[in-house]
Amino acid sequence: MNTQTLAAALNLAWAVASRDGMEDSEWAVMIKEMKSFNMTDEQVDRVTKMFKEMDVLDAVKIIRDADTATRREAQALIILTVIGDGDLSDKEAGAFLLMKLLCRFDDMDIETAHRVIGF
Repeated sequence: MNTQTLAAALNLAWAVASRDGMEDSEWAVMIKEMKSFNMTDEQVDRVTKMFKEMDVLDAVKIIRDADTATRREAQALIILTVIGDGDLSDKEAGAFLLMKLLCRFDDMDIETAHRVIGF
């Protein structure tokens, strides 16, 4: 992932997970993903600002148009963020299904999401 696709993936993970409120454990997944890129504090700040300012439709387009590996990583991040609080609400499930359709995600289970993300 590059800076733009990471910001887009974070934007989508937040968009789905925040449907029922954003728990600290869900934020922790997103932070762990950013830390996995060994970015400097300045880079983390830049990516965080990008994802917060990015329109969700722009994020969808970026991920939809990305290569398969990037789409899979974004999908895995969304899945792990959403289940980070141990609960999948109907609102989150509906938002995820919409993202799956819009971003052209394939089916993915939780175990595969963990393998793709690496944690």
